[in-house]
Amino acid sequence: MLNDQNHNLRQTLLAIESHRKWQCYAEYCKLREQGLRKQAFSALDIFLADSLKWCFDEQKEFVAFVFNLCEDDLELQLIYLSYPLMSKLIKPTLDKWCKQEKVNSQPFRWYGKFFCDSSYIYQALQMDPRDDKARKWIITNLLEKIDFSTHHLPDYYIGDPLLAIGWGKEVQQHINLLIDKKAQPFWQKELEQSLILVNNYIQWQASHHPDFEQWGKENKLQVDSNDETYYYQQ
Repeated sequence: MLNDQNHNLRQTLLAIESHRKWQCYAEYCKLREQGLRKQAFSALDIFLADSLKWCFDEQKEFVAFVFNLCEDDLELQLIYLSYPLMSKLIKPTLDKWCKQEKVNSQPFRWYGKFFCDSSYIYQALQMDPRDDKARKWIITNLLEKIDFSTHHLPDYYIGDPLLAIGWGKEVQQHINLLIDKKAQPFWQKELEQSLILVNNYIQWQASHHPDFEQWGKENKLQVDSNDETYYYQQ
């Protein structure tokens, strides 16, 4: 949550308050900070009703401000990107914006990230191949899919390991295309770690050994995801 020691966030709140049409949103943020949810959402309701009367450029200005503020900060998103705001103002604005936009990749990236539609992320990259934030989202998303497929090992593999190999190849392509070259070693290591279990599982299948876990012990290769698995009985 926001606090008195965080000067940057206080400056942000002042910036919101200084905007004539964002007064009720500033009030919402302050009340949320104080833990007064009911009063906060009452202020947000007034703000959202007013925002429907704005012109489209004004709606775009607000959406851009909010995402530039908290796109990469989950803690801030919990305050600034509440469900009513996302569903009633931000999503409709991004819908319209993406239909009109020909140059700026940001609205596509924001829509894809916050409404879980990867097709918009790929559109963002088509529009601007230098959009590292969009590219890193794809890298992260694909690595999560690889990790999900192996998280029950050594008990069982989820899906087709060859699919994971394909995802890994795509991740490698995106790593190579990152503008931020300093970030490449980090993502390269993440990719290599994610593919260890996949490659070991494929090797085990080719060996025709009857037991994956025993095969790993015999060959001194990792076969365990090290994720805790919990089983429940009724």
